[in-house]
Amino acid sequence: MAHYAQIINNKVVNVIVLQDDDLKTLEILKKVEKGQWIQTSYNSKGGIHYLPDSNIPSGKDHLRYNYAIVGSVYDSEIDAFYLPEGPFPSWILNKKTYQWEAPISMPIDVVITGMWDEGTKSWETVPSPYPSWICVNNTWQPPIPAPAETGWEWDELDRMWYKAHPLVPDAEEEQ
Repeated sequence: MAHYAQIINNKVVNVIVLQDDDLKTLEILKKVEKGQWIQTSYNSKGGIHYLPDSNIPSGKDHLRYNYAIVGSVYDSEIDAFYLPEGPFPSWILNKKTYQWEAPISMPIDVVITGMWDEGTKSWETVPSPYPSWICVNNTWQPPIPAPAETGWEWDELDRMWYKAHPLVPDAEEEQ
């Protein structure tokens, strides 16, 4: 498949998908539609080309930094597609990736709610529920897995799980 963006006044107004060998349709579009048609790659993001449907770099050259989406900008001088503005006024366009970035990096050692607070210009974080818990894959994990998904509560003093209610089945009964 080949993706093409229709550009009018440096703005992406349409994106189409054609079969790789369907150059005839592309030539017709160029004659009957306004603007220019420029190829874009669904697998290009932030100046990196990824393997399809993955976050694994392919090793190939990216195509115009980012995949074109309707409303994005095409800058012919740098041959790049990017959004015309960031999600917040304080965010800055990275001139190496043509992606908008927060003025401070997202912390990696705390769990993030995923929300940027423009008022404080910081990331909202979720504190550890207990001092013994550790951050794994952006979620807080207990040092010992819970016996079941529900009905058990963590006791930080003894560092163990206990039944939250007498009717909660014992751990052996859960299996």
